[in-house]
Amino acid sequence: MDARFEWHLGQVLGHADQQPAHDTKFAMVVLNQPISWNRILDWLWKNAFIRVAADGGANRLHESFLSTGSPNLDHDKQVRLDAIIGDLDSLSVPVKNYFTALTLPTQIISVPGQDSWDFEKVLSWLRSNCGQNIDTMIIGDLGGRMDHGLRQIHNLILATPGNDYSGGRSFLVSRESLTFILKAGRHSISIKEHSPLMFGDHIGIMPAGIPSTVTTKGLEADVQNVELGLGERVILDRISPTTSEIEIVTTCSLVFTIELLHSS
Repeated sequence: MDARFEWHLGQVLGHADQQPAHDTKFAMVVLNQPISWNRILDWLWKNAFIRVAADGGANRLHESFLSTGSPNLDHDKQVRLDAIIGDLDSLSVPVKNYFTALTLPTQIISVPGQDSWDFEKVLSWLRSNCGQNIDTMIIGDLGGRMDHGLRQIHNLILATPGNDYSGGRSFLVSRESLTFILKAGRHSISIKEHSPLMFGDHIGIMPAGIPSTVTTKGLEADVQNVELGLGERVILDRISPTTSEIEIVTTCSLVFTIELLHSS
């Protein structure tokens, strides 16, 4: 029997009238990518169990704070950037001084070495200090240089190990998309529950490694037992206007992405 997984995306990204479920505990990880602060990021920041910047991600967070005034790191005594982790070759001295001088100072954790990326160092630290099954909200962007985009997808796969989600669920949140990994099995993805105006019509599906046989329900051009493979076939489609829940059955892991709307 196929493993079954449910996704309630309105709960993942928050809604004006709701708080996280009682059993939800997630880390917010800011990468060294441009940040466009919006309502979604504000909700994630306020409700995260822990907030960490991967090296130069602290510079990006500081830039966002100066340009928008959000998040208000200096005056909100209960919400802070908990740690900056990495080899620290990108962290600027003024930004380091800023975060360590706050009322709730940020912990600076130097992890030398060029054999792993800063996100891998953050992930290792989180699993050692917050448990192996903590969910991870990765704040990055797929725009700009292609190698950076490939690294974000790599980070997402790295943060979602194993054949199920016993090691936690991970999401890549960018300006225009929410992206996550679908393991082998049957997935029900609720997209209009609590948040009918949060998600757009466009979705994308591609293998997260080896080719996979996929069946979908809820798209304008559904497929049945179609093999997806890079260089062979991927799915770029729109959600059917009457769909509130997408169903996807897959034999191997997939990268799934959905358009974000009204994020300001």
